[in-house]
Amino acid sequence: MRKTIVSMIGGVVVLCVVGTVWAGMTGDTGIQLQYIVQPVTTMQGLTPAMCDGMDTYSAMKLTDTRNGQAYFVRKMPDGKCWMIDNLKLAGNLVLTPVDSDVLVNTPVDLSVPTTSGYLTSDGLNSSATASVFKYVDPSSTDVCVYGFGVADGSASGCGYLYNWYTATAGTGTSAATQDTTSSICPAGWGLPFYSATDSENDSAVLNGAMNGGGPTTSIHQNAGDLYYAKNWWYTGPFKGTAVGYWTNAYNGQGTRADFWNRNRTTSASRYTTIINTGWATGSAGNMQDGRAVRCILREDS
Repeated sequence: MRKTIVSMIGGVVVLCVVGTVWAGMTGDTGIQLQYIVQPVTTMQGLTPAMCDGMDTYSAMKLTDTRNGQAYFVRKMPDGKCWMIDNLKLAGNLVLTPVDSDVLVNTPVDLSVPTTSGYLTSDGLNSSATASVFKYVDPSSTDVCVYGFGVADGSASGCGYLYNWYTATAGTGTSAATQDTTSSICPAGWGLPFYSATDSENDSAVLNGAMNGGGPTTSIHQNAGDLYYAKNWWYTGPFKGTAVGYWTNAYNGQGTRADFWNRNRTTSASRYTTIINTGWATGSAGNMQDGRAVRCILREDS
Protein backbone atom coordinates (compact mmCIF):
# COMPACT_ATOMS: atom_id res chain seq x y z
CA MET A 1 0.00 0.00 0.00
CA ARG A 2 1.40 3.39 -1.02
CA LYS A 3 1.74 6.10 1.59
CA THR A 4 0.97 9.68 0.55
CA ILE A 5 2.81 12.48 2.34
CA VAL A 6 1.59 16.06 2.03
CA SER A 7 3.87 18.87 3.18
CA MET A 8 4.38 22.59 2.67
CA ILE A 9 7.79 23.86 1.49
CA GLY A 10 8.21 27.57 0.81
CA GLY A 11 4.48 28.01 0.29
CA VAL A 12 4.29 25.17 -2.24
CA VAL A 13 2.32 22.02 -1.53
CA VAL A 14 4.52 18.96 -2.07
CA LEU A 15 3.01 15.52 -2.52
CA CYS A 16 5.16 12.43 -2.21
CA VAL A 17 4.14 8.83 -2.68
CA VAL A 18 6.53 6.26 -1.32
CA GLY A 19 7.88 4.06 -4.10
CA THR A 20 6.36 6.11 -6.91
CA VAL A 21 7.66 9.05 -8.96
CA TRP A 22 5.34 12.04 -9.03
CA ALA A 23 5.48 15.22 -11.07
CA GLY A 24 3.64 18.51 -11.01
CA MET A 25 3.97 22.22 -11.70
CA THR A 26 3.24 25.34 -9.70
CA GLY A 27 2.10 28.79 -10.73
CA ASP A 28 -0.84 27.81 -12.94
CA THR A 29 -3.35 30.64 -12.61
CA GLY A 30 -6.88 29.30 -12.32
CA ILE A 31 -5.79 25.68 -12.87
CA GLN A 32 -5.93 23.20 -10.03
CA LEU A 33 -2.62 21.46 -9.49
CA GLN A 34 -2.73 17.84 -10.51
CA TYR A 35 -0.08 15.26 -9.73
CA ILE A 36 0.08 11.95 -11.51
CA VAL A 37 2.03 8.74 -11.23
CA GLN A 38 4.66 8.85 -13.95
CA PRO A 39 4.61 5.71 -16.10
CA VAL A 40 7.91 6.71 -17.78
CA THR A 41 10.88 9.02 -17.19
CA THR A 42 11.92 9.88 -20.76
CA MET A 43 10.39 11.86 -23.60
CA GLN A 44 10.99 8.95 -25.96
CA GLY A 45 9.15 6.57 -23.64
CA LEU A 46 5.81 8.38 -23.47
CA THR A 47 3.14 6.75 -25.65
CA PRO A 48 -0.29 7.94 -26.87
CA ALA A 49 -1.93 5.37 -24.59
CA MET A 50 -0.13 6.86 -21.59
CA CYS A 51 -1.20 10.35 -22.65
CA ASP A 52 -4.80 9.14 -22.98
CA GLY A 53 -4.64 7.95 -19.37
CA MET A 54 -3.54 11.33 -18.02
CA ASP A 55 -5.97 13.83 -16.53
CA THR A 56 -6.42 17.11 -18.39
CA TYR A 57 -3.82 19.70 -17.30
CA SER A 58 -1.73 17.11 -15.48
CA ALA A 59 2.01 17.36 -16.14
CA MET A 60 5.16 15.26 -16.07
CA LYS A 61 8.84 16.12 -16.06
CA LEU A 62 10.59 13.91 -18.63
CA THR A 63 14.17 13.69 -19.87
CA ASP A 64 15.34 13.70 -23.49
CA THR A 65 17.69 10.73 -23.89
CA ARG A 66 19.74 12.57 -26.52
CA ASN A 67 21.29 15.11 -24.16
CA GLY A 68 19.72 14.63 -20.74
CA GLN A 69 17.71 17.87 -20.97
CA ALA A 70 14.50 17.81 -18.92
CA TYR A 71 11.16 19.16 -20.14
CA PHE A 72 7.70 19.46 -18.67
CA VAL A 73 4.91 17.98 -20.77
CA ARG A 74 1.21 18.53 -20.17
CA LYS A 75 -2.05 17.06 -21.39
CA MET A 76 -4.13 19.87 -22.85
CA PRO A 77 -7.95 20.11 -23.05
CA ASP A 78 -7.81 18.82 -26.64
CA GLY A 79 -6.54 15.50 -25.27
CA LYS A 80 -3.04 15.98 -26.71
CA CYS A 81 0.24 16.02 -24.82
CA TRP A 82 2.43 19.06 -25.46
CA MET A 83 5.91 20.07 -24.44
CA ILE A 84 5.41 23.18 -22.32
CA ASP A 85 9.11 24.02 -22.44
CA ASN A 86 11.12 25.21 -25.43
CA LEU A 87 13.38 22.61 -27.02
CA LYS A 88 17.04 22.94 -26.04
CA LEU A 89 19.10 20.67 -28.28
CA ALA A 90 22.53 21.49 -29.72
CA GLY A 91 25.92 19.91 -30.43
CA ASN A 92 27.36 17.77 -33.21
CA LEU A 93 24.57 15.20 -33.38
CA VAL A 94 23.45 12.15 -35.30
CA LEU A 95 19.68 11.89 -34.94
CA THR A 96 18.32 8.35 -35.27
CA PRO A 97 14.78 6.94 -35.62
CA VAL A 98 15.24 5.46 -32.14
CA ASP A 99 15.77 8.79 -30.39
CA SER A 100 14.40 11.43 -32.80
CA ASP A 101 11.52 12.26 -35.14
CA VAL A 102 13.43 11.19 -38.27
CA LEU A 103 13.10 8.35 -40.77
CA VAL A 104 16.84 7.74 -41.27
CA ASN A 105 20.03 8.55 -39.39
CA THR A 106 20.53 12.30 -39.81
CA PRO A 107 23.76 14.18 -38.96
CA VAL A 108 22.96 17.64 -37.54
CA ASP A 109 25.82 20.00 -36.72
CA LEU A 110 24.71 22.54 -34.13
CA SER A 111 28.11 22.94 -32.52
CA VAL A 112 28.27 26.75 -32.57
CA PRO A 113 25.31 29.14 -32.24
CA THR A 114 24.91 32.03 -34.67
CA THR A 115 25.41 35.49 -33.13
CA SER A 116 24.74 37.80 -36.10
CA GLY A 117 23.04 37.79 -39.48
CA TYR A 118 20.20 35.64 -40.77
CA LEU A 119 20.24 31.89 -40.18
CA THR A 120 21.43 31.13 -43.73
CA SER A 121 24.70 29.97 -45.26
CA ASP A 122 25.75 33.52 -46.15
CA GLY A 123 24.04 35.36 -43.29
CA LEU A 124 21.86 37.32 -45.73
CA ASN A 125 18.08 37.48 -46.02
CA SER A 126 17.62 34.74 -48.61
CA SER A 127 15.44 31.64 -48.33
CA ALA A 128 17.56 29.99 -51.03
CA THR A 129 20.51 29.82 -48.63
CA ALA A 130 18.46 28.73 -45.62
CA SER A 131 19.19 25.01 -46.10
CA VAL A 132 21.84 24.92 -43.41
CA PHE A 133 21.69 23.89 -39.76
CA LYS A 134 21.64 27.07 -37.68
CA TYR A 135 20.38 28.18 -34.29
CA VAL A 136 20.73 31.00 -31.77
CA ASP A 137 21.09 30.77 -28.00
CA PRO A 138 19.13 33.56 -26.26
CA SER A 139 20.26 32.59 -22.75
CA SER A 140 22.46 35.69 -22.40
CA THR A 141 19.67 38.16 -23.28
CA ASP A 142 17.97 40.13 -20.53
CA VAL A 143 14.62 38.33 -20.78
CA CYS A 144 16.41 35.05 -20.07
CA VAL A 145 19.12 36.20 -17.66
CA TYR A 146 16.69 38.07 -15.41
CA GLY A 147 13.89 35.59 -15.87
CA PHE A 148 11.05 37.94 -16.80
CA GLY A 149 10.73 36.35 -20.23
CA VAL A 150 10.83 32.81 -18.86
CA ALA A 151 7.68 31.00 -17.78
CA ASP A 152 7.30 30.10 -14.12
CA GLY A 153 8.83 26.72 -13.30
CA SER A 154 10.39 26.23 -16.74
CA ALA A 155 12.78 23.29 -17.10
CA SER A 156 14.65 24.57 -20.19
CA GLY A 157 14.50 28.36 -19.71
CA CYS A 158 14.36 30.15 -23.05
CA GLY A 159 15.54 27.10 -24.98
CA TYR A 160 17.05 27.70 -28.44
CA LEU A 161 15.69 29.31 -31.61
CA TYR A 162 16.12 27.34 -34.86
CA ASN A 163 15.66 28.08 -38.54
CA TRP A 164 13.11 26.00 -40.46
CA TYR A 165 15.70 23.65 -41.99
CA THR A 166 17.01 22.75 -38.56
CA ALA A 167 13.59 22.44 -36.91
CA THR A 168 12.64 19.92 -39.61
CA ALA A 169 15.92 17.97 -39.31
CA GLY A 170 17.00 18.99 -42.82
CA THR A 171 13.77 18.00 -44.60
CA GLY A 172 12.29 21.49 -44.85
CA THR A 173 13.80 23.36 -47.80
CA SER A 174 12.64 26.04 -50.20
CA ALA A 175 12.16 23.31 -52.80
CA ALA A 176 9.88 21.22 -50.56
CA THR A 177 6.31 21.03 -51.84
CA GLN A 178 4.86 18.91 -49.03
CA ASP A 179 4.50 19.34 -45.28
CA THR A 180 7.52 18.00 -43.43
CA THR A 181 7.36 14.56 -41.82
CA SER A 182 10.53 14.87 -39.73
CA SER A 183 11.84 17.19 -37.04
CA ILE A 184 14.41 17.56 -34.28
CA CYS A 185 11.78 16.57 -31.73
CA PRO A 186 12.34 13.41 -29.67
CA ALA A 187 11.15 10.10 -31.14
CA GLY A 188 7.37 9.80 -30.85
CA TRP A 189 6.98 13.57 -30.93
CA GLY A 190 6.68 16.04 -33.81
CA LEU A 191 6.01 19.64 -34.79
CA PRO A 192 2.38 20.74 -34.40
CA PHE A 193 0.11 21.27 -37.41
CA TYR A 194 -1.46 24.64 -38.21
CA SER A 195 -4.78 25.09 -40.00
CA ALA A 196 -7.29 27.91 -40.30
CA THR A 197 -9.89 25.25 -39.43
CA ASP A 198 -9.86 24.82 -35.67
CA SER A 199 -10.71 21.11 -35.81
CA GLU A 200 -7.45 20.51 -37.73
CA ASN A 201 -5.34 23.10 -35.91
CA ASP A 202 -3.20 21.77 -33.06
CA SER A 203 -2.76 25.29 -31.69
CA ALA A 204 -6.50 26.00 -31.51
CA VAL A 205 -6.45 24.85 -27.89
CA LEU A 206 -4.26 27.82 -26.99
CA ASN A 207 -7.11 30.20 -27.82
CA GLY A 208 -10.04 27.98 -26.91
CA ALA A 209 -9.72 26.40 -23.49
CA MET A 210 -6.94 28.60 -22.17
CA ASN A 211 -7.86 32.21 -22.91
CA GLY A 212 -10.41 32.69 -20.14
CA GLY A 213 -8.50 34.99 -17.81
CA GLY A 214 -7.36 37.69 -20.20
CA PRO A 215 -4.25 39.83 -19.83
CA THR A 216 -3.18 41.46 -16.61
CA THR A 217 -1.35 44.74 -16.14
CA SER A 218 2.06 44.91 -17.81
CA ILE A 219 4.89 44.76 -15.31
CA HIS A 220 7.92 47.00 -15.74
CA GLN A 221 11.28 45.36 -15.14
CA ASN A 222 14.38 47.39 -14.25
CA ALA A 223 16.85 45.32 -16.26
CA GLY A 224 16.98 46.20 -19.94
CA ASP A 225 13.92 48.47 -19.73
CA LEU A 226 11.76 45.63 -21.03
CA TYR A 227 8.10 44.92 -20.41
CA TYR A 228 5.87 41.91 -20.57
CA ALA A 229 2.18 41.30 -20.06
CA LYS A 230 1.79 38.46 -17.59
CA ASN A 231 -0.96 36.75 -19.53
CA TRP A 232 -2.67 33.39 -19.44
CA TRP A 233 -0.02 31.93 -21.74
CA TYR A 234 2.85 32.98 -19.46
CA THR A 235 1.63 31.77 -16.08
CA GLY A 236 -1.08 29.46 -17.38
CA PRO A 237 -1.03 25.87 -18.63
CA PHE A 238 1.08 26.39 -21.78
CA LYS A 239 3.84 28.26 -19.93
CA GLY A 240 4.64 30.45 -22.94
CA THR A 241 8.16 31.88 -22.84
CA ALA A 242 8.48 35.44 -24.17
CA VAL A 243 11.78 34.88 -25.97
CA GLY A 244 10.50 36.40 -29.23
CA TYR A 245 12.14 35.36 -32.51
CA TRP A 246 15.34 35.98 -34.50
CA THR A 247 15.67 37.60 -37.93
CA ASN A 248 19.13 39.15 -38.08
CA ALA A 249 18.68 40.11 -34.41
CA TYR A 250 16.26 39.34 -31.59
CA ASN A 251 12.74 40.70 -32.05
CA GLY A 252 9.69 40.72 -29.81
CA GLN A 253 11.53 39.67 -26.67
CA GLY A 254 9.46 40.16 -23.55
CA THR A 255 6.19 40.48 -25.48
CA ARG A 256 5.69 37.40 -27.67
CA ALA A 257 6.62 33.78 -28.29
CA ASP A 258 6.94 32.08 -31.69
CA PHE A 259 7.25 28.38 -32.46
CA TRP A 260 7.37 26.38 -35.69
CA ASN A 261 4.60 24.25 -37.15
CA ARG A 262 5.23 21.42 -39.61
CA ASN A 263 3.28 22.62 -42.64
CA ARG A 264 4.34 24.87 -45.49
CA THR A 265 2.72 28.00 -46.90
CA THR A 266 4.78 29.31 -49.84
CA SER A 267 8.26 28.44 -51.12
CA ALA A 268 9.86 30.99 -48.78
CA SER A 269 7.57 30.65 -45.77
CA ARG A 270 6.42 28.06 -43.27
CA TYR A 271 3.68 28.31 -40.70
CA THR A 272 4.63 29.55 -37.27
CA THR A 273 2.35 30.03 -34.30
CA ILE A 274 2.67 33.40 -32.59
CA ILE A 275 1.59 33.78 -28.98
CA ASN A 276 1.08 37.45 -28.24
CA THR A 277 -0.59 39.46 -25.47
CA GLY A 278 -3.71 37.38 -24.96
CA TRP A 279 -4.08 35.37 -28.16
CA ALA A 280 -2.41 32.80 -30.38
CA THR A 281 -2.52 32.88 -34.17
CA GLY A 282 -0.89 31.24 -37.18
CA SER A 283 1.30 33.24 -39.51
CA ALA A 284 3.75 32.66 -42.35
CA GLY A 285 7.31 32.69 -41.02
CA ASN A 286 10.41 33.08 -43.17
CA MET A 287 12.58 29.98 -43.35
CA GLN A 288 15.68 31.90 -42.29
CA ASP A 289 14.09 33.16 -39.06
CA GLY A 290 14.92 31.59 -35.72
CA ARG A 291 11.90 30.38 -33.77
CA ALA A 292 11.32 28.09 -30.82
CA VAL A 293 10.30 24.44 -31.09
CA ARG A 294 7.59 22.95 -28.91
CA CYS A 295 6.79 19.37 -29.79
CA ILE A 296 3.47 17.56 -29.59
CA LEU A 297 3.11 13.81 -28.99
CA ARG A 298 2.33 12.11 -32.28
CA GLU A 299 -0.88 10.10 -32.24
CA ASP A 300 0.70 7.45 -34.48
CA SER A 301 3.80 6.91 -32.33
